[in-house]
Amino acid sequence: MTTKKIRYLLEQKGRYYYQRKVPKALTHALKKDRWHLPVGGNFETATDSIKNLKRQHDALIAKAKADPSFLITLRRGGEARVKAEEEANTQPLVDFLDGVRRGEIDCYPARVELAYQDAMAMDQVPGRDRRGYKHPPR
Repeated sequence: MTTKKIRYLLEQKGRYYYQRKVPKALTHALKKDRWHLPVGGNFETATDSIKNLKRQHDALIAKAKADPSFLITLRRGGEARVKAEEEANTQPLVDFLDGVRRGEIDCYPARVELAYQDAMAMDQVPGRDRRGYKHPPR
C-alpha cells in the first residue's frame, strides 16, 4: 500500500501540524515567514483542519494580491500579534521578579540581579551616589 503525501501536513512526535511558507510578498506584513499551526493528534481531523486552513490562507493570499491596501491591515495585525507575544513571553519573568521584591520568593541569584539593577538605576540619577546618598552639585 502506498501512502499519498498530504501537502502542508507535518507529523512530529505523534502530533500533526499545518506547515506552509508565507509568500515573500506577505512576510513583511505578517511578521512571519511560515505558518506552523497544530491541527491535532488524529489523522482524519488533521486532514480536515489542513483543508480549512489551506482554503483560508489561499483566500488571504488572493485578497492581498488583489488589494494592496489590505497589506497595511495585515501589517498592523502582525505588529499587534508580535507585541502581544513579546508581552506574554516577558510576563512570567516580571511576575517572578515582583515576587522576589515582595519577599514571597527566596532566590539568591534573583536578589543579586535586582540589587544590580537598582545600582545601575542609581547611577542614572544625577546628584546621587551608588548608595543613594544625595550630594550637592559641584
